Amino acid sequence: MKVLLVPWSKTYGFNLRIYKLPVKDHVHPEVDLRTFNGQKIMLELIDIYALKKKLTTYNPDRSVRMAVQVELPDDLAERILTILSSLSHTKASVEKKVLTRLAKSPSLKNLEKALAVEKLVGG
Repeated sequence: MKVLLVPWSKTYGFNLRIYKLPVKDHVHPEVDLRTFNGQKIMLELIDIYALKKKLTTYNPDRSVRMAVQVELPDDLAERILTILSSLSHTKASVEKKVLTRLAKSPSLKNLEKALAVEKLVGG
């Protein structure tokens, strides 16, 4: 599966967005991470599992942006996107305690466990 990783500037900093290719709706990305630890985990996972990476541009609404086109293994792509999407919805308290530790050396298995526990405890 091919995805597009796009830094997206906001008034309070920047987000990292992931879109499945071909992009159908630039307003609603598959993943939109705004926290430092979430972005660090995203980049680590993509770096670990990417088959190919290619620097490119993305042109939503006539505003050219730098982007990275990444090819992920088909058997892991949906799993990776699900984990990253869940990261964008974690509570700040969980992020400080759990994700700070996981950001040092993320793995799919450890992230899935941490997010499952957070979902059970946090509801």
